[in-house]
This record gives sequence, C-alpha cells and structure tokens, in this order.
Amino acid sequence: MKHRGYFQTFYNTVYFIFLLLFLACQSSAEKITPRSDYLEVAKELERIITHEMEDKKLPAVSIALVDDQEIVWARGFGFADPDRKIPA
Repeated sequence: MKHRGYFQTFYNTVYFIFLLLFLACQSSAEKITPRSDYLEVAKELERIITHEMEDKKLPAVSIALVDDQEIVWARGFGFADPDRKIPA
C-alpha cells in the first residue's frame, strides 16, 4: 500500500479544486457568515485583508475557510470588476 499516500493527496487536491470551482460559481453577492466558533478568526482576517488590500492596492480578495470539508466562512472583499462595480 505504498501508493495510499499518493491517492490521498490526489483526492485532497481534486476535492480542493472542486471546492474552488463551486465557490467561483456561486452568486457574487452570496457570502457565508462565520460559524460561531470562527467569529473571532473571521473578524481578525477581515481586518488583515482590508489592510492588505489598501496597502497593496488590490481590487478584490475572496476567501473561504474550510474545516473538515465544511465551509465555515466565505466572503468577497472589493470588486471583481471595479469599472462595473461587480462585487468579489
């Protein structure tokens, strides 16, 4: 069973890609409020992301936190298309 680690890594990679595609296909206005045990983490990440966006002049950042294959928080910051004001 020396290939077991390879298959687990492959499975995890494929799952992550599907998760990203799923999030990309969601409505741009949709966000997932943080699960109660992630409230403080989300608050701190919002502060850091806002600071980094301003510091680096980034038009948009999207983030999703996943805990054991469950999305526990997802949010877009800024605009995916700043000219047309399409949210991230």
